Amino acid sequence: MVLFVSACGREKFSSISLSPDNKNFTQLLTKEYSEDELQNIIGFEGNINELNLLYPIECLRKYTNNEDKVIYWALFHGENKLAILSFGDDGIKLSEEVFELTKTKSDFDEIKVNDRIKKVEEFDPYGWYLSVYASSSRDTTSYHFTTDGYMIMIHYIYDDGLIVDKIEYRYI
Repeated sequence: MVLFVSACGREKFSSISLSPDNKNFTQLLTKEYSEDELQNIIGFEGNINELNLLYPIECLRKYTNNEDKVIYWALFHGENKLAILSFGDDGIKLSEEVFELTKTKSDFDEIKVNDRIKKVEEFDPYGWYLSVYASSSRDTTSYHFTTDGYMIMIHYIYDDGLIVDKIEYRYI
């Protein structure tokens, strides 16, 4: 699970500031990248400062994961896509992913507590379900990103299959 830590201002990364918590990526990102550019961005092998030199980071978020490790997300926008690169506290890239953006926050009103995960997967096949199936815990979360700048975290519990226990909405 990823937890938000409210932190604005300058960080140790040279010339990269954390983005304000009261704005989402649709309000912060001014450049829309092509598919090829997004592939180059997620394939980049340098640290966060080197990435910023080639592809200026306009949206940087700071999170704490369930192991209390600080993670930074650099966001890049393409046509109906969102690339998220995760960096450790040392600025070294940990992971990267490109998400299809097909739903709005209000579209997720269709998903309710006690719905089965199958309904969620059919509704949003582009969500991030890795932690749901990789977790050894019975409390798992899927992540969904919307065209209007939200991250929707759907928490599941096991009750004769995975069912929705809680839904959270946050700016990304």
